[in-house]
Amino acid sequence: MKKFLPYFFIFMITAALFTWLGSSPTLGDGDSFYHAKMAQLIIQQKGPVKDFPWLPFTTLKNYYTDHHFLFHLYLIPFILIAHNPLIGIKIGTILLAAIFFMVFYWLLKKLEIKYALIFTFLPLTTSVLPLRLALAKAPASSLIILILGIFALIKQKKWLLFLISFIYVWAHGGWPTILIATLIYILAAALQECLELSPEPQKRLIGSFRFYLKSFLTSFLKKENMAIIFTCLAGLAAGLIINPYFPQNLNFYWVQTFKVAVINYQSKIGVGVEWLPYDPISLFKDNFLLTLFWLFVVCWFFLNYKKITETNKQKIWTRVQLFLVIFSTVFFLYTVKARRMAEYFLPLSTLAITAVLNQGLKTMNWREWWQKLKNFCWNNNFWVSHLLILTILVSGVTLLIEAQVHLYTNMKKFFVEQARPLDNFKGIAQFLKNNAAPRSIVFHADWSYFPMLMYYDDQNYYINGLDATFFYDQNPDLYNLWRKIVEGKVSNGLAQTIKQNFNSQFVVVDTKNQNLDKILNQNNDFNEAYQDKDGKVYKIKNFF
Repeated sequence: MKKFLPYFFIFMITAALFTWLGSSPTLGDGDSFYHAKMAQLIIQQKGPVKDFPWLPFTTLKNYYTDHHFLFHLYLIPFILIAHNPLIGIKIGTILLAAIFFMVFYWLLKKLEIKYALIFTFLPLTTSVLPLRLALAKAPASSLIILILGIFALIKQKKWLLFLISFIYVWAHGGWPTILIATLIYILAAALQECLELSPEPQKRLIGSFRFYLKSFLTSFLKKENMAIIFTCLAGLAAGLIINPYFPQNLNFYWVQTFKVAVINYQSKIGVGVEWLPYDPISLFKDNFLLTLFWLFVVCWFFLNYKKITETNKQKIWTRVQLFLVIFSTVFFLYTVKARRMAEYFLPLSTLAITAVLNQGLKTMNWREWWQKLKNFCWNNNFWVSHLLILTILVSGVTLLIEAQVHLYTNMKKFFVEQARPLDNFKGIAQFLKNNAAPRSIVFHADWSYFPMLMYYDDQNYYINGLDATFFYDQNPDLYNLWRKIVEGKVSNGLAQTIKQNFNSQFVVVDTKNQNLDKILNQNNDFNEAYQDKDGKVYKIKNFF
């Protein structure tokens, strides 16, 4: 019974924390409306949603893939139980976030990490990870699968790696992460063996380089290493092929994984904030305690690599350390390129810290340190020494508590003041549903409107949504025209341009887009048909 108490404690603390963060009648991200809608459609259709006509100008019309299918299945019970599906997915999100921290603690225990319970809560000292996990989206599901994948790699359980790779494809669009993890694990194993060798003393620099390169390639291409890589690839391939969306999912992932996540057309289109670069200084500032700790440990690890390897009783532990240090470093660099990758970097950096420090923590003699401290206090002025130590401890704890209170107060403020209300665009969507002919194409001034509009009005279609890359990739010229219109750069013959190119009678503009709103308001070809707190709907006169 005792061994289950930490899991219960972790669940209660994290569930309470994320319940508090998510208690506001808002959703932190528009994609949450999309996830709720997809779960509803799966219920209605009694199976996967294969046709996606709601975005006819994008690649999704012909190559749609529900790359969060298992996540949407997970949401169904919460949607059925809750009186409001949007409340249901908030409950599901809270539970999934709590489960992630339980699984994280489980991995630390499996790796025999000292003070595993304390390290489990270390990622909660950051500003990014709790916020990402509090969004009614799928990050926690991806992280849970990745943690299980890391366990399978370290313990070299090939059957489990195959199963996790398969499930990852069905559960989350971030499935290539498990392949990256596998390749880095084999890289770490090869580096470990390579660094244990020494070239002949008489060899010059070029000769030593050739020696290490040959040794590295020989180690990397070992039969057992290739078997691990093949197992991961086989699981991913099975997940892609034994799939309700095969073969159109191949085209979808080419756009989603390569063009959205890797190329990232941020210089050409308006991508989501999460795909923008994360300034390293801001990254350290926003997640100060953990990133500073990680940077110190990683530098110390590489500077003392030889000494660390000599003290490790098992060679496998050196491989684990090297694997987690490299893996976390790769995602640090990826986070600098795309800020949403912080949700991977922060847990991985915690794992790297625990792996590197574990041996030292296990052999740390706290009684000896306490005795030295007592001797220092008695040999010096007793009261001055004790007062100094007490001041340092109290100051440190106070600063840490203040920083965490400030951090979570800002997070709560975001969900109260800046997140999307549950009824966001509800009035506009209901107006369109009641006044536009079914399957009408609605022209909207920002791709971020789509999830809310679709959630409340799925009988009509829309211009752009989920990611602008899907629109740009399908028709760059039409995308550029749409962007010029929404930026207020087209005024002459605007009604005719929208009618001919987009076949839209209704134009939706929110309260922030004043340029387009002003143009539409002053254009005699448009009538203001509806207005509320979220925006306006304009109707083209004499459309037919």
